[in-house]
Amino acid sequence: RCVGTLATIHDVTQRKVQELSLSRSATTDSLTGLLNRAGFRSRLEQAMLNASAGTISLAMIDVDRFKLINDNSGHQVGDLVLKEIAKRISGQVRSRDAVGRLGGDEFIILLNTPNWEMVQDICNRIVATVCDTAVELPSGGSIKTAISCGVTRLQAGLAVDDFIHEADIALYEAKRG
Repeated sequence: RCVGTLATIHDVTQRKVQELSLSRSATTDSLTGLLNRAGFRSRLEQAMLNASAGTISLAMIDVDRFKLINDNSGHQVGDLVLKEIAKRISGQVRSRDAVGRLGGDEFIILLNTPNWEMVQDICNRIVATVCDTAVELPSGGSIKTAISCGVTRLQAGLAVDDFIHEADIALYEAKRG
């Protein structure tokens, strides 16, 4: 025969919120809100598990003359420029794609499509979106920005690091061009 019940209740809401925040910060770039290096790598690894040659592409992006922006206008303006470029890049990709900031002024995009023309179109739109409109500054001025973008398709037998390296090579070919 039961004569009573004893219960202990603990509100774990705050702990769960904190755990979620820590989890997000482990995979998210704090400046831009994009995936960070670890978050992007994890997403790329997952995509490569199911991908065959030519079905996914990587685009590597570098902000041209970014050091001059930081040196001439300060790091606050440099951060503002990076945030705006991240926003413009994100606005040109589809929800099934992934955008990350590898660090500094380097961004990377995973494009989930076997359609090479679509990949090139997306990359061209990103370059145009960043280059065509200057970044407006809170001071009332503006800064004209430009990016270089190199893109490569997944080849059979490539590991994650090799795939990223191929995109990096494509970026430096684009910068030289």
